[in-house]
Amino acid sequence: MNPGFVLCLFAAGLLAGCEGNVKRVTINEGQLVGKQRITQIRCPLRLKQVVDARSTTNQSGGLGWNQVVLDDAPLMVQQQLLKAGLLPATAAQGRDVVVKLKHMYMSQNHMTKNPVVVYEVVLDGGEPFIVRAQPTKMNWNSSTGETLSAFSSALRQANDQLLAALNQRCSAVAGG
Repeated sequence: MNPGFVLCLFAAGLLAGCEGNVKRVTINEGQLVGKQRITQIRCPLRLKQVVDARSTTNQSGGLGWNQVVLDDAPLMVQQQLLKAGLLPATAAQGRDVVVKLKHMYMSQNHMTKNPVVVYEVVLDGGEPFIVRAQPTKMNWNSSTGETLSAFSSALRQANDQLLAALNQRCSAVAGG
């Protein structure tokens, strides 16, 4: 038998073994795992706007055979930040907070999953600052639950970092 033919059959067999069913995992605020921690805010802060500044808004990476699709990511971020302690845009008083969602995606390598959430934040029209959460963890089995848990963790970490940074800025104004 021709060695080239055998090699082609072997390669075709390997490729056929790679076939799998890609599952779209749509993530919205109601599917987040765990609860956003409520933070004591040191000064009144109004969440004026959450802007979707991502280069692609409907594809957000994946984990294993799970393709992540975010269902209205800015609304999800807004709802979580309001639960965490920021005031709505309609509040009578407070310093204005604008959040630009720069990145929100899942990447992976052979052993780890890497959910990423990045915000650019402006407080009262001041200089923007960046908040980045990337809670890299071991990838056990690339399940839907693992995908939801990883995204939820990244979003909570980004929000916790954001609120801590805003509280520092509140303290700086109060102290100065």
